Amino acid sequence: MQNISDAKFVSWQKRLATDKWFGWFWKWWGLYAIIIYGAAGFYLLVRDLQNWKIVAIATIAGLFCEFVVNKLIHLVRRKPHPYQRLKLNTPGWWLMSLKDSVHDAFPSEHASTTAAISITIFLFFPAWGWLLLALPVVIAMGRIVLAYHDIADVVWGYPIGLLSGYVVYILLYPRLFTG
Repeated sequence: MQNISDAKFVSWQKRLATDKWFGWFWKWWGLYAIIIYGAAGFYLLVRDLQNWKIVAIATIAGLFCEFVVNKLIHLVRRKPHPYQRLKLNTPGWWLMSLKDSVHDAFPSEHASTTAAISITIFLFFPAWGWLLLALPVVIAMGRIVLAYHDIADVVWGYPIGLLSGYVVYILLYPRLFTG
């Protein structure tokens, strides 16, 4: 898999600092767009009050599963973020993207989290799920442009999230819908 060159990361950082619209666009998708997932999930939960507990349990369980898998991988695969490796001053956000010295770039937790949420919502609400399966791609592109991840980090994060959400759905769904 072709990784992005260090020069490209440096180029994007310069453009983020100088091009207002480029910076706004990628900061939104790379840092703040995960809020869309919370809002969409909340809307879907209150929209279908009959099943909201089931969807909430499945989503939380999928996220927990994805989190555990990521942390286990981080224990054996210590990979620095591009901003750490290149000593870049990339934009951050105190709520979701703290810049730190921990080498836990692989796999991308944003990619696996959004994939786990997306597959869970897709399995319960297919019409919305299609949209939410597409949004993580743009979020991942933002994470790459902001130098939080290389391509491989997000490419491997997706299947972890998708599998976590799907496995939890398969295991929980029959138990939650049987008396």
